[in-house]
Amino acid sequence: MTTTLPKVSTKVAKIVSVANQKGGCGKTTLTMSLAAALSERGHRVLVVDADRQGSASTWSANAPEDRPFPARVCNLAHAGKALPAEVEKFAGDVDVILIDCPPSVDSPLPQSALRISDLVLIPLLPSPADVAAATTFFALVEQVEALNPSLQKRIVPNMVQRTALADAFKNAFDELPAQRTKTEVTLKTSYREAMALGSSIGARPPAARAAQSEINGLTNGVEELLGIRGSVSAK
Repeated sequence: MTTTLPKVSTKVAKIVSVANQKGGCGKTTLTMSLAAALSERGHRVLVVDADRQGSASTWSANAPEDRPFPARVCNLAHAGKALPAEVEKFAGDVDVILIDCPPSVDSPLPQSALRISDLVLIPLLPSPADVAAATTFFALVEQVEALNPSLQKRIVPNMVQRTALADAFKNAFDELPAQRTKTEVTLKTSYREAMALGSSIGARPPAARAAQSEINGLTNGVEELLGIRGSVSAK
């Protein structure tokens, strides 16, 4: 009698945490925009909503039944220190896992997420409060790097406005212990509209073309950092 063993996937997903100590820096917008863009390029993507506010879950739930959000969303906000084990259950079924982390460094979730991540994206607003708060978060990243030395980190200038003051604080980012992404994300209503409608930026009308270009550029950089390539490359 021959016993057929279950097929075991050897595929291990790339894991990206989107994290920062400070609330209101656009973590969910960045997470969901990247998740949709990666999905639209042919990657199998899972979003892990690790924030008890549940913004990523709400974004997905806002999508109409006939046009669901292109990436799957799983709420693990109550996983605590068990987050790595819960996330790794999905690692053989998808190509990329994006973790939308809660804002508090006092929560065990950001540290747990960073321990299993290949890349952490740190959305940062060009403002005095955000630059000052980043110091505490980078102290956490440094602790995690002792356990996960292969962790890559990038600052994503987010909600950027075209002002001299914003430019000055973007320059202050260069004093922090992580490189900036080549693409920055500006303050646009297109992102809020996408959340309200449960859609991707890529599915928005031509008026959102500037936002689409930003997310495409950011997604190109993430693919490069992770060493992956989608079936569709966007310029």
